[in-house]
Amino acid sequence: MKQTQCTVQDPDVSGVLIDVAKHLGNLKFQVWQTMTGMVKHTPVILDPNTAGPFLIFSKDLTSVTSSEARFTCADPNTLFGSQGFSSGKHQWDVEFHEHTFIDIGIAEECQKQRWSKDERHVCTVRYCGGCHVIEEKSVLRGMLKIRVLLDCNEKTLSFFDVYGNKTFANGKRYTLTGKLFPLFYFYEVIDDLNLKILPAKIKVMQKVQ
Repeated sequence: MKQTQCTVQDPDVSGVLIDVAKHLGNLKFQVWQTMTGMVKHTPVILDPNTAGPFLIFSKDLTSVTSSEARFTCADPNTLFGSQGFSSGKHQWDVEFHEHTFIDIGIAEECQKQRWSKDERHVCTVRYCGGCHVIEEKSVLRGMLKIRVLLDCNEKTLSFFDVYGNKTFANGKRYTLTGKLFPLFYFYEVIDDLNLKILPAKIKVMQKVQ
């Protein structure tokens, strides 16, 4: 009787039980939030069908480099984005060599279908390392990074020098109509041409109703 009488203590279960609410609550949202660090989204995909033969595209169609061939004035020297915009706000970052002679902007759909130099159907800003004075702080490892901000509702186009932390042509109004496509017009092709559309940061927001 004495041997069988003993006080049984409650077991210590700290750290044993799984925090079910932590791992299963909002599971789909947590999975999506984790995926944002793994998945890259590029707001503009380049259209190789609109480019001349002197450009070499990356497999994901987000960057171009120059080939050994050189174009003449008669060759197509333009490049368009594959998707057009007709409403809302859009932005994309373009990185290219500081000595690239290029116009960056937007164009109407008719210009994409058959390119001409009719400025009535385009809205651009010109960059030229050889002709335009570029501040030293605007260049990082020989590259410029320009952010294009398009507001289709207000019909404005702005450009932001990311490395130089400077806005120019801010709120430039355009009279273009219809669907608008990102435009890149090359005046010449340099040996170290390397134009990239940079991935955008994906933000996950929880909407509270």
